[in-house]
Amino acid sequence: QTVPEFQHSDEPRNPFPTDVYYLGNMIREDFMTGKVGFDFMAGLVNDMVQDDPSKRPTMDEVVARFEGIRKALSRSKLRSRVISKDESKVDGVFRSIAHWTRRIWFVMRRIPPVPVL
Repeated sequence: QTVPEFQHSDEPRNPFPTDVYYLGNMIREDFMTGKVGFDFMAGLVNDMVQDDPSKRPTMDEVVARFEGIRKALSRSKLRSRVISKDESKVDGVFRSIAHWTRRIWFVMRRIPPVPVL
């Protein structure tokens, strides 16, 4: 258990700050640690994994902040390829070719980088 409030206590806690922590920790471990280019999420994720649950944002605040972050990103950034930090140069070349082929196809068809509901 990585949640700080459960490290030394078995007493019942409000589950919602724990959910925020788990989501922030998952983003940190799966995207920010193992991938390149997710630095724009650092401030939000750091707030989500605060040791003190009362200092964490609510899930509504997380959603609102993420939407603001997403809106501030360029179309180019939103269409950029997710790259693993341990990706070999050879794999990178082949994946980049496939990515740019799809990217050009999406741009030509005017498909937005983020689906519109």
